[in-house]
Amino acid sequence: MAGEGEKELLRADHVRPFAERKLNVHDVVIRVYGDTAWAEFYRDFAAKMKNGGPPLNTKGRETQIYRKGDRGWVIVHIHYSGMPVRRTSGLLKGRSEFRVRPRPPK
Repeated sequence: MAGEGEKELLRADHVRPFAERKLNVHDVVIRVYGDTAWAEFYRDFAAKMKNGGPPLNTKGRETQIYRKGDRGWVIVHIHYSGMPVRRTSGLLKGRSEFRVRPRPPK
């Protein structure tokens, strides 16, 4: 299990490369079962890099697992997934072509 110093290092390394970042979440579902809960949602993430590299724009799904303890609700696990892909008709240079299929609006 990671100690507090290791957790801080992980958080810092994840955030450091970005000069700016913006996270939008939608279609949030939260389920609570006693002292355990999870949140599922879709996310749109945009960031500008500190090193002047190309901007980063991603869409995906995220699940966060929480446990309630003496300090209240604490995230104990996060899982990121890309958006589902579907095969389109035709081939691209001898390979299957895949495109992101956006989630239909409600």
